[in-house]
Amino acid sequence: MRTGAILGERFSDGGALALCLGAAAAVFVLDLFLDFGYFAAAPYAAVVLIPLLGGSARRTLQVAALSSVLVILALGLSPEAGELWQGPTSRGLAVLAIWVTAL
Repeated sequence: MRTGAILGERFSDGGALALCLGAAAAVFVLDLFLDFGYFAAAPYAAVVLIPLLGGSARRTLQVAALSSVLVILALGLSPEAGELWQGPTSRGLAVLAIWVTAL
């Protein structure tokens, strides 16, 4: 068990991992069916904040990497909406926001 860095509560590494994976999966499914547009970064960046509750920098980087892969994967799997340049641009901004949050 680890002491939570932000909340000061006991937060297990396994519990944080399960919460991260569940939240990332939920955000990914929503991302496939909803058009977040430029707002796509916010849910993924929120997932990256979860490991910080446990004070694990390594886990935070792992979740950021997973979130980045999911953002790029969602670009290929989600239906096209808007102009051709908007999808890759918003996904690029989402990946940038994820890593700014993680680092």
